[in-house]
Amino acid sequence: HDGMVIPGINGTPLVANARLCWIENEFLRFGSTEALGSGRYRLTNLLRGCHGSEDAVRGHLAGNRFVLMDAMSARMIDDIPFAAGSIITVEALGFGDVDPVMAEEMVTARAISPRRPVHLKARRLADCSIYLNWVRRSRIDFGWNDGVDQALVEDAESYSVSFVVNGQTERRWLTGTNSLTIQASELTGPLFLGGTTLVFELRQIGRHMISAFAAVPITLPI
Repeated sequence: HDGMVIPGINGTPLVANARLCWIENEFLRFGSTEALGSGRYRLTNLLRGCHGSEDAVRGHLAGNRFVLMDAMSARMIDDIPFAAGSIITVEALGFGDVDPVMAEEMVTARAISPRRPVHLKARRLADCSIYLNWVRRSRIDFGWNDGVDQALVEDAESYSVSFVVNGQTERRWLTGTNSLTIQASELTGPLFLGGTTLVFELRQIGRHMISAFAAVPITLPI
């Protein structure tokens, strides 16, 4: 309504204090706003899928719920431990209301979940070993700073790499760096025949949880 406004800004979504909104389970940061009148705004210079919500990135529709996040009105609930998968109930009672409005939400533990690694690549080396490398992400976003890496946040850098066949994990490796070389001697047996496409799944191991996986296929030479 006319009493609600989105402040006009013109900048980048990469700074730590960029404006943040929520649309149907996706968090977006935006760098610029333009008021179009009649309570309509154009948001541009977007950073999609923030705070672990990349699985909710989609083409949102007219009428979807929109929430402008405001740090001044946010309330941190830290006195009660909530386990992932538990249900919380919230009651809101406005001025003059007799009965509260109630809503339920499942705890997804995004704040303590390490982020899915990105830019996972696999290539064959001359000795027939497989070299995997990737880029890690941090679950706490301090903004984009050129020349330095994002803060790790977790107690240690640790990853799990799995070789998966038909949804079943056949082999698993652990590494403390953002790369892994799988020796050719480890790629023997009926599962590694020439022409077979191998799928590797990568997860970051965090202090509290393990991340969602990134996957990459590689086909063995015939």
